[in-house]
Amino acid sequence: MTPLLSDSTPSRAATPVLHCDAAGTGALVLLLPGFGYGPQKPLLHYAQRAAQSAGCAVEAVDYGPLPQGEELNRRVRQAFPAALAAALAQLDAAAAQREWRSIYLVGKSFGTLVAGELALQRPALPIRLVCLTPVGATLPYLERPDCLFAACGDADPLVSGAELARMRAVLADRLQVFAGANHSLEVPGDPLASIEILRQVTAALVRLLR
Repeated sequence: MTPLLSDSTPSRAATPVLHCDAAGTGALVLLLPGFGYGPQKPLLHYAQRAAQSAGCAVEAVDYGPLPQGEELNRRVRQAFPAALAAALAQLDAAAAQREWRSIYLVGKSFGTLVAGELALQRPALPIRLVCLTPVGATLPYLERPDCLFAACGDADPLVSGAELARMRAVLADRLQVFAGANHSLEVPGDPLASIEILRQVTAALVRLLR
């Protein structure tokens, strides 16, 4: 499997946070963290803020404890079945609460794999995919018509040139590629460029969710 995470942050379970659907939009945003990139980190934090501004319900998936102390690819392979099971349970519980008009699965890295598999296993639900820093293994899910938006950097060490070219071909204008950005969608040594990328991704999510 393609490596999924370059961050050095220790892996930890996401804390589920549910916000009421105050505006009555009937839309749910389910945040699917990366392997070490939780909902408190910038891309997912502002995805949550974008969802709130659009009046959506927001919930962050709790994968439970994640493996530690082994080679990354092996940890990811070990983590995926339990993470998927936890995400399915959380999605099913949310779907049982009410009939949602739309369910947006916003995945980051490892979370894009979980999001894609959720969409595959729950075809009856009105799922829409949003993939932040997808990896090579996410490509089959990016080909789904319900993948509405993806963002990645052209300096992401976890995505090969061939994989990026395939993403461009599959997604066309549904993909934003940021020059010089790494797997966290940050430009090393240039905080202003990194903030601008975060602004653009957040703006895209605001437009999408409204």
